[in-house]
Amino acid sequence: MDVAELLSDVVTPVLDQLLRPGELDQVELEPPVTGPWPPTVAVRLRVVVVGEAFGFWAWTPGQVEETAPELRARLASDLQDHVAESRFGWSQLREYREP
Repeated sequence: MDVAELLSDVVTPVLDQLLRPGELDQVELEPPVTGPWPPTVAVRLRVVVVGEAFGFWAWTPGQVEETAPELRARLASDLQDHVAESRFGWSQLREYREP
């Protein structure tokens, strides 16, 4: 997998299911990385939803490499928690189904 596939095969499907139209403000990788996945540095996915930032450690050196479905499941779980605790989605459990 490379970074482009991470975004298209992991991040986009999760965001599409858990966020409503118009809620997503920004998505970026910190630091910006390109090329093969996993990278050699820690990478955090930063998602801004209705003005509220959500951070997700997509990769840290030394962790066991995850498959795309495993990474989607972990991201979906963390984002579900964020939405339920946010001002825009307080107490909502938005359903995620593995594509």
